[in-house]
Amino acid sequence: MTGPAEQKQSHVEFRLLTRLFFRLLPYQVLLIVIILFAWKDCGHFPKSVEDLAAIPADFGAREADRLDISVHNLDEVTNVSERIVLFCRDHGVDQRRAVFAGLALEEMAGNVVQHGFIKGRGRDHTIDLRVIYDQEKNIILRMRDDCLPFNPEDMSRLREPEDPLHNVGIRVVFNIAKDIRYQYVLGLNVLTLTI
Repeated sequence: MTGPAEQKQSHVEFRLLTRLFFRLLPYQVLLIVIILFAWKDCGHFPKSVEDLAAIPADFGAREADRLDISVHNLDEVTNVSERIVLFCRDHGVDQRRAVFAGLALEEMAGNVVQHGFIKGRGRDHTIDLRVIYDQEKNIILRMRDDCLPFNPEDMSRLREPEDPLHNVGIRVVFNIAKDIRYQYVLGLNVLTLTI
């Protein structure tokens, strides 16, 4: 049997938990509503933040104007480069810019595979690529990977007097691109190049 002090302690704990529950209730309801809407929108129980965001798959570009590819190793990087050149040519992009787009992506993705795909981190790495041909006739290349943070802009500034070719590939990409944006968001490197 419990004594009066234990009953009082139990009653206080129950009241605190009840208050906490009711204070958090609006947030619980909001979370349930978000999950239900995302479930309805994507057709399955949301398994990622992207599913919860309920962003349409064609957000930002029509399906015909984008190319989505995942890269798992260095051999795939060259094949992807060729696919990007063909994608650009199919959209009326001149040969020079199409080759520049393929070259830029091959250089940046190759660097990620060679230097970022670290064995022994407990998982396999992937680079998710999206190529968009936008309404202003720009080619936008977006790379996303889960490797350690790596801002290529920092490397583009590094030059070694004894090795003039050090980081030359990254420097070439920075000269080719109209715009380059790097972000490290939620444990992901996101690099966006506009050619």
